[in-house]
Amino acid sequence: MSFFGLFDIPALPLTQDRSTADLFHELHETFGTLMLGLLALHLGAVAKHLVIDRDGTFRRMVPWGR
Repeated sequence: MSFFGLFDIPALPLTQDRSTADLFHELHETFGTLMLGLLALHLGAVAKHLVIDRDGTFRRMVPWGR
């Protein structure tokens, strides 16, 4: 696998078997989607505390808010 044409990275032995490569591809997609969902949920909670609750939670958490 070429890394931006700068150097080559050898393929993992697991990717030689097509079914294993497909499994890891699906896992990669699933966990990526899960991470995006968790990020959206977290940002929604930040917005709720800032706009709806206005309880000072965000101000207490950020370094410049004290």
